[in-house]
Amino acid sequence: MAGTNMIYPNFKQPHPTRETAGGTSLSSSSAMCLCVPYSHPFHRHYTPTTKTCNNPSSHITFTKYHNNFFRYHRLVSANTSPYLLFCHVCAIDPHQRKYPTKNGFNPSRSLRVKASANALVVQQDDIVNKICKAIEEDQWECLQENFMNSMAQDLNPDAVVKVLNIQIDAQNALRFFQWADKQGGYEHNTNAYFTMIEILGRAKMFTELQSLLQKMQTQGREITRSMLHSLVMSYGRSGRLKESLEAFNSMKEMGYEPGLIDTAYNSVLVTLVKNKKLDMAENLFFQMVQSGVSCNSLTYTSMIECFFLKGKVEDAMKLLDDMIQNNDALDVVTCTIVISALCKRKRIEQAYEVLQKMRENGCEPNLYTYNALIKGFCAVGRLDEAFELVTVMEQGGVAPNIYTYTILIHGLCKIHRLDRTKEMLNEISARGLKPNVVTYNTLLTGYCRESRLIEAMDILKEMHQNDCTPDRVTYTTLIRGLVQGNQFPDALRMHDEMTNKGYEVNFDTLNILARGLSRVGNHKDASIFYRRMKDMGFVYNATDYYLAIHCYSTAGEMQEAQFLLYEMINKGYPPGLTTYNTMIKGFCRQGRLDDADAMLNFMIENGTGPDARSYNILIKEFLNKGRIQDADQLFTTAMERGVVPSQKLVVSRI
Repeated sequence: MAGTNMIYPNFKQPHPTRETAGGTSLSSSSAMCLCVPYSHPFHRHYTPTTKTCNNPSSHITFTKYHNNFFRYHRLVSANTSPYLLFCHVCAIDPHQRKYPTKNGFNPSRSLRVKASANALVVQQDDIVNKICKAIEEDQWECLQENFMNSMAQDLNPDAVVKVLNIQIDAQNALRFFQWADKQGGYEHNTNAYFTMIEILGRAKMFTELQSLLQKMQTQGREITRSMLHSLVMSYGRSGRLKESLEAFNSMKEMGYEPGLIDTAYNSVLVTLVKNKKLDMAENLFFQMVQSGVSCNSLTYTSMIECFFLKGKVEDAMKLLDDMIQNNDALDVVTCTIVISALCKRKRIEQAYEVLQKMRENGCEPNLYTYNALIKGFCAVGRLDEAFELVTVMEQGGVAPNIYTYTILIHGLCKIHRLDRTKEMLNEISARGLKPNVVTYNTLLTGYCRESRLIEAMDILKEMHQNDCTPDRVTYTTLIRGLVQGNQFPDALRMHDEMTNKGYEVNFDTLNILARGLSRVGNHKDASIFYRRMKDMGFVYNATDYYLAIHCYSTAGEMQEAQFLLYEMINKGYPPGLTTYNTMIKGFCRQGRLDDADAMLNFMIENGTGPDARSYNILIKEFLNKGRIQDADQLFTTAMERGVVPSQKLVVSRI
């Protein structure tokens, strides 16, 4: 074995015999070549001072004489990783002592052991690289051929795990896993199965994951705690509550294991809160406490959010106090959730106290914390305190962002201080910030609410100038403001611009236009928008039905009006007197007096008694058409029902 390179057997070893600086002659028969990485302990204990030999062809570098043996180095490459080739000379000193050691390290013995291990690592890495290359190039047939020829004895679970972890595409990882499982002489171990379960869970390939678990059960393989923990986490991240709970319960049945069970509890708790299973989350939290499971910031954050969603504000605040009393480090995310929840309930003083507790306990508020509290102050109209808080955050090194200014602008619009909003826009520009579409929409809402429509249109122009593209909210806000100001030509123009830019016109926008046009008597255009609402599948409420029927009737589209009337009844919205009277008048307007009379009888059959106006409309039309007998009969019917028609109609009959 002398002179043999253990990593590269075919590597030609240069003859080491030559005179050295120490006068010792090295023999090729006493040399053993070892390939050792630079990180080997040998280099930490023996750092040689080098001297280049006189034979440039061999590129051998000799080290300074040390403890009666010489080492020489040759730099070689193994898969692009630099290795140092050593020749260890088994020299004996004059006193026949064994090779000396330093700090308990024997280079002779240690290097031989390390060399053997490194040889296996390099060989395994070579297999892994070949497999990965074949997978990357989709050369599965080539991979099978290589396996049959040279890879069969070298494929092992460790190599499989390495290949799996390298794969970016989970589908490729699964295909390789299945391929390896079919190879003769190879069998997956627990670690390989666990790795595959992790990969499928991260990729949300739950159908394939279930198939793998079923196969493991069929083969009688153990599903370990770690696997169940992985399932709990994967299902939890994807919001699959049922599967997460099943895995969690199975994990609990296997007994408590610190670390795994703690994170599993927290994962399930977060999933329950996200799915609004608040009672289950609360029960699980109490189980955690009773079982001695350690709670972390995620636990507290989830449970505080749970308590707020259930309206248990005091319980949420008690949990926060427990964190402080137990010397648990306050988490800025947890505190921000608390402040935001308190502000939504207009408990601003409590929210401000939480901010103070944060500072007292060394938890510095961040931008989101300040924005939540500023929004709370603005919501209750305490703008002066909101602006003071902006000053405080700047003094603390937290710069306001565009969302901060948008909150302030919204607050100013609510208390009708629109002129101050212009100053805010100037301050935004001075700070190098740029208003976004939410900022502009907030301004538009304020100006349209105050009917300052010219200034609102100027804001729209400014948006275009600043390359801020209007969105659906922008157009809907402007249309609403223009309709309220009876500026229908501009409102319709905004509607056309909105549709031309590809924005979907929603129910609210169409309803605003339809109701506005109906209000000013433009029933023909109003009916167009009501028809669009129907065609787009929007669902009417009772008021929408009435207004649509009124528009269709007034526009002379009685067939559509009658259809909506029957649909209204079928959906459980009983038409009122006004709706029926609108239908009667619509038929009369078209000269369809028999249909109007039938509608009068229909309303009686449906339990809605006609009033004086109902009879007046039809009696008048009978008289106008010369149908005196029908008018007289209807007048008598009205009197019998206790309804007295108009005196003018009585005179007309005479």
